[in-house]
This record gives sequence, C-alpha cells and structure tokens, in this order.
Amino acid sequence: MRKKPAFFSGLLLRAASTLTLLACGAALAHAQDLRFNPPAVASLKCDIDAPVAGLDRDWSTWKGEDTGLTSDQLYEIGRLLTVGSGAVDADAATARRVLEKAIGQGSATRPVRQALAKAIVAGSTDKAEIQSAIKLLEDSVAERDLGAALALGQLYERGKVVPRSPEKALTYFRIGAAAGDAMAQLGIARLARSGAVPGMSAEEAALAGQVAVTSLLVDVARGQCEAAETIGRLYQTGDILPLDAGLAARWYVLAARAARHAKAAESAAWLYANGAGVELSTAMAAEMLQIAAAGGRPRAMVALGQAFALGDGLARDNAKAIFWFEKAVRARQTVALRWLVRAWRGEFGGTPDLAKAFIALKQSVERPNPERKAVFELGEAYLSGTGTQKDIVAAIRTLERGAAIGSDDAANLLGNILEFGQGVAPDPVRAARYYRLAASLGSVSAMTSLAEMHRCGRGVEWSPELARRWVERAAFKGSGASMLRYTLTVSADTPEDAARRFRLLRRAAALGSREAMAQVSLAYSRGEGVTADQAQAQAWRAKALAAGDDAARGYIAFATELLSGEADETSLAAAQSLLESGAAQKDPRGSYELSRFLTERGETSGARRELEEAAIAGYPPAMRALAHALSEGERVGDRDAAAWLAAAEAAGDLRSRIERATADPETARPRLDQVADAGVCTPIELAEVAAAYLKLPADTDDGRGKIFLDRAIASAAGDKDALYLLADV
Repeated sequence: MRKKPAFFSGLLLRAASTLTLLACGAALAHAQDLRFNPPAVASLKCDIDAPVAGLDRDWSTWKGEDTGLTSDQLYEIGRLLTVGSGAVDADAATARRVLEKAIGQGSATRPVRQALAKAIVAGSTDKAEIQSAIKLLEDSVAERDLGAALALGQLYERGKVVPRSPEKALTYFRIGAAAGDAMAQLGIARLARSGAVPGMSAEEAALAGQVAVTSLLVDVARGQCEAAETIGRLYQTGDILPLDAGLAARWYVLAARAARHAKAAESAAWLYANGAGVELSTAMAAEMLQIAAAGGRPRAMVALGQAFALGDGLARDNAKAIFWFEKAVRARQTVALRWLVRAWRGEFGGTPDLAKAFIALKQSVERPNPERKAVFELGEAYLSGTGTQKDIVAAIRTLERGAAIGSDDAANLLGNILEFGQGVAPDPVRAARYYRLAASLGSVSAMTSLAEMHRCGRGVEWSPELARRWVERAAFKGSGASMLRYTLTVSADTPEDAARRFRLLRRAAALGSREAMAQVSLAYSRGEGVTADQAQAQAWRAKALAAGDDAARGYIAFATELLSGEADETSLAAAQSLLESGAAQKDPRGSYELSRFLTERGETSGARRELEEAAIAGYPPAMRALAHALSEGERVGDRDAAAWLAAAEAAGDLRSRIERATADPETARPRLDQVADAGVCTPIELAEVAAAYLKLPADTDDGRGKIFLDRAIASAAGDKDALYLLADV
C-alpha cells in the first residue's frame, strides 16, 4: 500500500485527538456521504470578535481625510476589506487606500505590510507592483507567516494575477495545512479533486476532503463558530461536500445564531425566503435578516426594510423600514432609495412626508444609470409641485432625460405638456415628435394622442387614414376606447363580418370600455354576430353598469340605444331612468345627457338643474349650453353668459371658440383661422368651422370653407350617425 504523505499523518492525529469534541452535536455520517448535522447552539461556546471600530461607515467613498482612528484600527478595517468578512464584502481598492493610510500614520509592521500586499495583488493591474507584493508575501512565508502561505496558495490556484500553478499552490497550502489551517486543507482538497496533486489516488483525494471538513468541524467544536459559515457554503455550492441546500441553511443558521455571523445569516435568509432546500419561512428569513443587517450586510438592510414595510415575516413598521432603507442608502444600496420614496409617501403606513420623498427620489435620479420610472416620477413631481416647488423648466428637462433613456411615460407626458401648453406655449409639432417616441416605446396613450392629432390636423398633417392606423395600433395594444372606435369602422353586413365585429367588441369590453360592454350585452340579446344568450346579455349589462369611475358611460350607452330611431313611451321612460342613474354617478356627462333629454321632453326646470350641475363640475359642452340658457344679467356660480362661454372655450369646447371668434365681424377671419389651425376633429366640428367660413363676407372667402366641408364629409364616411348629424348642420 502506498505510504500516505506526512502532512496527512499530522492532520489525522490532530483530528483523532479532538473528535470527542464533536459530541456537542455534529454527528459524522458515512465517510462516503459526508453529511454532517450541525450541533445545537446551546452546546457551543463561541469566540465572538468585538465589533471593529469604524467599519460601519461607507469606506468606498472615503477620500483619504483624517478619520480619527488609530493605525491599528485602520489596519483591522483594511484587513477585513481585503479578504471580506461576515460584515463586509471584499473591496481590494478601498482596502489598499485604508492600509496605506495606516502606514502613513506610522504603522509599518509586517502584518500591515502583508495585508497591503494582499490588497495590491487582489486589486492592482501593475505587473511590477504585483510582483513586488508577491515577493513580500513570499518573504512573510519564509518567516513562518501562515496567512501569507494561504494567500499565495489561493493566488496560484486561481491563476488570475500570476500564472496558474497547482504545484506551487499545493506547496503553500501544505505549509498552512501542516499547522492545522482549515482553509489551507480545503485548498488541498480542491486541488486533489481536480487531479492536480501528483501521485494522489482517488481514495486519497476523497480523504483530503474528509480531513478538511473534519478540521472545520473541530474548529466549530472548539468555539471558532465562524467555520460553520464555511461548512454551509460548501454544502450550498457542492464543493467538497455534497450539494445540500437544506444542510447549508442549518449550518448558516448555526453560524448566525451562535457567532452572529452576518454573511451566514444573509445566506440563510435567502434560502428560507425562497424555500430553497428548506420549508419556506418568512419568519425565519426575517430573523436571519435582522442578524445580517445588524452585522452590516447592505443587501440585508434593504431586504429587512422591505420586510418591515410589507409586513413580510415581521409586523409592519414604517419607521423601522425607513431606518433600514436609510442605512442601506449610506451603504451604497441605491435601490433602497426607491423604497424610501414609497415609505415617505406613506405607502406602508405612517405619516407621509412628501418633501423627504422628493429628496429621496431626486437622489435616486442623480445617481448613474437611474431607473426610467424614477426619472419620470421626478419630472411629474416638478410638474405638479409634489414635495417641492412647481418648476416647469426642471420638469421638462427631467422628462427629456427620461425620454432619452427610454421612458415611454416621460415622452408621453412631454407630449401632453407641449400639445396643450401646460406652463409653456403650446407646441404641437414638438408634441407629436415626443408622442411618436413614446408610441415607439409602446405607449398606448401616445398612440391614441397621435390618432387624435391626425384626426384633427393638430401639429401633423390632417389624415383620417393615419388617424385610423394609430387607432388600430392603440386598439390592439390594449386601449379599450380605441378598440371600440376601431370596431365601429368594421362592417357587419355579412354573418362573418358581424361575428368579427362581435369578437372585437368583446376585446374592447375586456379592456374596460363601458360602451363596448353595453354593445356586447345588446349583441347577446339580439343575436348579432353571436348566438343569442339572454343570461350573457344580463351579465354584460351588469358589468357595463357596475359601480366605478366610468359607470355613467354605461348608463348613457344603454339610454342612447333606447332613444335611437322611433322611441315609444316605454322606451323613453326606460331611457330616462337610465340617464337619471347615470347622473347619480356624480359624473357631469351623466347630468348633461339627462339635461338634454329633459329639455327635449319639455321638463325645463329639471333640465336646468342638471345642466347647472354639469357646468359647475367643469363639463365643457354643459358650460356652453348654460351660457346659451342664461338670460341677460342672469348669473350662475358668479358667472354670466359671456363668462360661461369663455370658460367653455378655455376648457376646450370648439363650438364656444368658434362662436367667440366670429362674434366680431372685423376680427372674425384671423380668429377663425386660429381656431382652424389649432386643429378641428369631429365631422360636426369640421362642418361648423366650414359653416363659419362660408358665413364670412365674400371678399374674405378663399375656399377654406369648402376645404373643411370636404374634410367633414370624408371624416363621416361610413358613419351613418355622423352623416345624419352633418346633414342637420
């Protein structure tokens, strides 16, 4: 039988002399299986290092200024940043600056110089500098420095800054292993498993892994409980030990509870939060997150803040959520800023503080590569003055940045601002450019706006065809209103066409269009495009009339259907009942339509009451109608007829604008040109503009009246109701 190498003999003797310590709970399984259960926490007496002074600050932003720490304290911080620890991840560049500061303060001892050499090797790209650092580590090994031996072994094993050399790695690992260093023994085990140890059989390679793990178990039994984290990591990665997430979690929990090992706690939290190898447990995840966050793990701080914000495994506590989010931000976890914004808005309870929410939002946007949504929300905040002063210039600048990085919401909002002149002069040409950008990024709202602009000739060419194309795109992208508009252009002359039209109506209804829901109900009731089904008709009727913001639309849609054609008294009574229900929804459209119905029925007092209510609520057609209903000197809501007509125009009512533009014959032509150039949309509006032009004196007629009349007829093509109304105009 081949004689075992001397280093194995020494290790086995050490292991044999300490195996009795494993009675605290770590039970050895079969040697081939290498599955070990962790001991009970109560059976261990762990050596827990005191917190390192100054480690809780964000050293990555440190510029070299005086810290008030001693050189020894700086050395300890630099050492931990070099290799990483339970509290912090490795950061070689920052470690180097800290260690150089320690040397500058007078600490040039071998441990400090060795730590600096490790930091240089880990983070430098200067070959001469790296070689000098490696030479320092080699000199330290000659002086029996086991830490330097381990560092060199890992360097030659990985081959990142020096040529990979398993032979040299094995030499340095053996130096550490001979003194019982578990990490060096793991290095030997890894090399053995890869076949990089000359003359070592598969059985001996397996034994190397067993020896390494045994050494870790012994360390745990002796109170070096941080070794439990290493065991957990070996189970989680399947490196040396079998892949077993359940055992990994249990060893992590041991390290967290017994040694307050923050990194182990964080690892355990992810496993329990996702149910990976263990039963999913938000309570256990929360317990581990609290240990990890208290130990300085930045990502755990974010997750703990989320747990407090959402009540995920912990009682909801907005104040504690904010505490951990703010701490995470200081630890460079900028994702926490978005949560801070939500927390200060009061989304998770507590008293909102919109000013603080704005500050956090602004910080999240000022960092490199901000989220598109954050940039959009900041632009919105400037526009509305939420948490800050209104600033249209800052709003536009921020939204332009959002549009440039691909925010469809930002581009669409810019289009709205520029189209309607919110705080700036209207610029429909620029608005159309931003709408096109937003539409290309998938904004259904922008597609709808472009359709309307082409339909009206506002900022773009007047084109019913382009308007139809944008309506179609918006419809099939998810706009219920656009889908309904598109559906109404589809022929229903043949059974096949009627069936297709019904399918499109169903889609529009599914997208939330109340009018489409009403049409689907009527189609089921009449068997138009679908087999008649009265139960389905009633179900869709209930959906169309269900409580909600747009409920009035459903009532108006059914009433309109009853009033089409020759309506008898039964239909009129039913329509009135529907319109009264629509008005009861506190939607001014409902009140206005009820007012129109009552006016036609001669019920003037009720009609006037509903009309005033709709006008006061800000519905433009109602404002115009009220202006016409008021007698000279009569006032409603502190406005006379002229003021109500002006208010209707300001609210976007085209008929009011035409009326006011043509009131003075001397200025009628230029003012009417302004109305026309601003965009005219519906067939009726186009016809009214045409009629206004045709009423001007003959010497001012340059054919614009005929142009708008032709547009009105073209726009109404295929729409029987529009053609009927157009003839009336």
